[in-house]
Amino acid sequence: MKKLIASLLVLIGFSSFGQSQDCQRIGFADTNYILQVLPEFNKAQNDLQVDINQYEKQFQAKIAEYESKLKLYQQGSSAMIDIVRLDKETELRRIQESIEKFQGDVQVALRKRESELLQPILNKVGRAIDAVALENGFDFILNSKVGTTEIVQFADQKFDVSDLVLDKLGVDKK
Repeated sequence: MKKLIASLLVLIGFSSFGQSQDCQRIGFADTNYILQVLPEFNKAQNDLQVDINQYEKQFQAKIAEYESKLKLYQQGSSAMIDIVRLDKETELRRIQESIEKFQGDVQVALRKRESELLQPILNKVGRAIDAVALENGFDFILNSKVGTTEIVQFADQKFDVSDLVLDKLGVDKK
């Protein structure tokens, strides 16, 4: 028992010895807030929405074509000879497959476009956060939110560097 207590005391002593006497300065930034204030982020979002709207129009045109041909097929299929009916069914399947392929291609294209638009902005914000951290003696800067999920449960607002980052980026706060 005495050996166990002695061992624990030694371990506690070593763990205390290994701890640094310097306090770590930890700040946080709300990148969602920073991005919402950046004009180039809002422009990128608008540009992406324009692309989405264009794809949506194309998609609706494809759906309208499919529905129109399907309606004609349904109205006349009973009077069609087998070869014509099979040809119309094949055409409808091709249109349906084309719509499905279009949807997949659009998703890939939009993800790529979003990355092209946002990555330079995110890199710029990241560099500004790094610069603010170095200039203000922070050892760590945490992102206070990811999406709508709060990551930092509590933090004194004096450690919020979001406005300093916006100042570094030369952006007027709203």
